[in-house]
Amino acid sequence: GAPGRAPVRICHLTNYYPGTHRHVGGAERAAEQMADALARAGHENRVLTTAFDQASTTPHDARAIPTAEGWLPRRARLLLEAAKWYTLQVDPVALPAITAQLRRFRPDLVFFHNCQFLTLSAVAACRALSIPTAMAIYDYWLFCPLTILAYREQEPDCHRRQGLDCLACLPDRFLPVQKALLAPRHALFSRLAE
Repeated sequence: GAPGRAPVRICHLTNYYPGTHRHVGGAERAAEQMADALARAGHENRVLTTAFDQASTTPHDARAIPTAEGWLPRRARLLLEAAKWYTLQVDPVALPAITAQLRRFRPDLVFFHNCQFLTLSAVAACRALSIPTAMAIYDYWLFCPLTILAYREQEPDCHRRQGLDCLACLPDRFLPVQKALLAPRHALFSRLAE
């Protein structure tokens, strides 16, 4: 940190994290680069992520957060993950674990990276604990179920705002389920992201 300034404690929430998961992409690499830069500046980081799928090799304090789908058979797990991605944005297993970690670590800031599976319900936990939050927008999952922001792949820069308009871009195989999940999405995500 700057001379005379106390180090800041930052908690990063992300689905996956380099050194704890084999499946990582650009968003996860960006989260790691941010934690590295903050650590070099003398700040303290803690990473909260889904259950590790490998032994941790990250130099940062990474903690595995259990999720509701972690207890389910593969097919059911994938269905619950999809429902959380689309709309649910609450996990009755992850939320108390995240809240407990926040109470113990007492961060000055919680930074939300891609966290569809840990869910944005953690924003409510931060509000209840009076912890400021910041959010990165990597793959647009916050605004678009397909993460591409292109309406029917014909109109780049979709401005339709998520919700039932998204049905036009999604496969119609599960239309009734998608419709039920998309109907409340705009209001829910707007409330959680404000």
